[in-house]
Amino acid sequence: MKNQYRAVALLGALSALLSLLMMRIDYTEGIIGLLATLGLLAYAYYINRREAEFYRSELSKFAESIDTSAKHSMQKLPLPLAVLNSVGIIQSYNERFKELCGGGNIFESNVFDYVPDLRIDFSQPGFLQSGAEVGGRVFSIYSSTVEENGDIILYFIDETDFAELQDFHKNHKPVVIHVNVDNLDEVGKDIKDDYLPFIKSEIEKVVYRWGGKYGALVKRLSADKFILISNYEALLSMEQLKFPMLDEARVIDVGNKMPITFSVGVGHESETFQGLEAEAFACLELALGRGGDQAVLRRGGNYEYYGGKTKAVEKRNKVKARVIAHGMRLLINESSNVFIMGHRFPDMDSFGACVGVFRAVRLLGGTPHIVLSGATVAIEAVYSTFEDNAEYSFVTGEEAVSMAGEDSLLVVVDTHKKSISEYPPLVDAIEKVAVIDHHRRGAEFIDKAVVKYVEPYSSSTSELVTEVIQYITDKPHLLPEEADALLAGIIVDTKNFSLRTGVRTFDAAAFLRRSSADPIKVRQLFQDNLEIFRMRASIVGSAERYRGDIAIASTNVESSDIQLIAAQAANDLLDIKGILASFVIARSDAGITFISGRSLGEVNVQIVLETIGGGGHLEVAGAQFDDKSVEEARELLKGAIDKYYSASETE
Repeated sequence: MKNQYRAVALLGALSALLSLLMMRIDYTEGIIGLLATLGLLAYAYYINRREAEFYRSELSKFAESIDTSAKHSMQKLPLPLAVLNSVGIIQSYNERFKELCGGGNIFESNVFDYVPDLRIDFSQPGFLQSGAEVGGRVFSIYSSTVEENGDIILYFIDETDFAELQDFHKNHKPVVIHVNVDNLDEVGKDIKDDYLPFIKSEIEKVVYRWGGKYGALVKRLSADKFILISNYEALLSMEQLKFPMLDEARVIDVGNKMPITFSVGVGHESETFQGLEAEAFACLELALGRGGDQAVLRRGGNYEYYGGKTKAVEKRNKVKARVIAHGMRLLINESSNVFIMGHRFPDMDSFGACVGVFRAVRLLGGTPHIVLSGATVAIEAVYSTFEDNAEYSFVTGEEAVSMAGEDSLLVVVDTHKKSISEYPPLVDAIEKVAVIDHHRRGAEFIDKAVVKYVEPYSSSTSELVTEVIQYITDKPHLLPEEADALLAGIIVDTKNFSLRTGVRTFDAAAFLRRSSADPIKVRQLFQDNLEIFRMRASIVGSAERYRGDIAIASTNVESSDIQLIAAQAANDLLDIKGILASFVIARSDAGITFISGRSLGEVNVQIVLETIGGGGHLEVAGAQFDDKSVEEARELLKGAIDKYYSASETE
């Protein structure tokens, strides 16, 4: 079109030039030619304007037609749709979106008032969000951006039916549950033989009644073992009620003085029945390792615990100690050297157990080494009795790694967690590992251990090691200072035989006494200097009551001895009338804030501190933090105590 206009203009200019030349020959004819040329140009301009108006009108009609079709399509679209400006204000919407928002005029409203689940970044050109709930329905939300004005168009895809199908599949996914009666043998010894069938019958009633309530298939494997198959929806109900079967078992009364307790392991994450059974069994082992009377399940890589508030009942027997001793003897005899390692910041129990294992290896003719980076104040007195003994070999963790070979053996005592052992890299460096511990088992465990002697029913690791020594050789023999160290380990963890003390504890102490353990010398090992005594008294003096029967004390004094002093202060606080549990918060000179918890048994300090990353026993537990001050730890502790009591009140 533009080329045509240029041609007309060029011809007009040429005609005008010819007319001017004509005027020189004939003025009148030149004037006539010039006027004719101007008329033709005016007519061409008129035609041009008329055609432009025509095309503009047609294009406008065409655009209006397209816009009308788009608006019609938007309104009749079977999907909810909304147009937002750059800050989320609704500029336009269709009827389906209006119905979704409850009807009424929603123009210029904020989209978040109607779609609170919407997660949108207005700086991004587009996004996809699944699982958003709007008006009781579930949607996937797609978006696109209008380049001309920056508006955002939201498209809502209804996936309610699919979500309901997913929920149905999830809720009906199979769950395998292992149930173990913790103490049937012990209860059976405590009652007349005629009553034992009634005990077993009551146990079966509880399990079958519990399974029937949730529509589970129940199969009795033995007198004290059951397996249940149910679904995830039933598991959620069990969790909500905190596994009431645990409470129902404890109230069984057929003349038994000892309460019956169950351990429950749940498998629900695996996609196969074999995997579910293995998962349930692993959780059951964890429940048993933590002392029983609890249910354990795994969710998202973390373990969840229910129950476990009663004191673990002693159920060990000499047969197991003899089997463990036999296994240890085989491992030691086939090892070129044996490394013995406790936990960081060793206490009397950890060091005493190391000494006991050292002697056991010596009795079998092995070459033992105790891994120790240095003596803390807690073991300084007992360590000094072995420091100059030429027979004893103390090495650092780095030295142990360089000395270790393919046929070396590592014995870890008084802990089953690699992270808090004396030198964690040593666990990775040695293939053969044995674990001897008395703490309730946590989620972290040295799984590659070939011998696992974890007995939460025991008073101390020193007690376990003392029993192993008695069976590891026909003629066990201890040096007097070794017997003193083992007895000191038992005394410190039982608070002088007042906590977690069973018949086997006194049997072990009697063996140590026969091995020349001197109670007077052992008492001297616990003597403190005047400065430590004053610091401990200061901590006790700062104590406050919380919830009536909990004592909480703290100190900001940083000292290399503060962990020992705090533990001693926590023990002292239990001597206050009306105090059932005590917690001491302090900070070490290494910048680690820690909590020492102690209990007389009615309050489970393990469960309290477990919720904030700690662990231990019902009566003795602790927690450590690298990133919290003493005051922050205090507030965290109070929240954990409140949570513990709230859970107790709802059961």
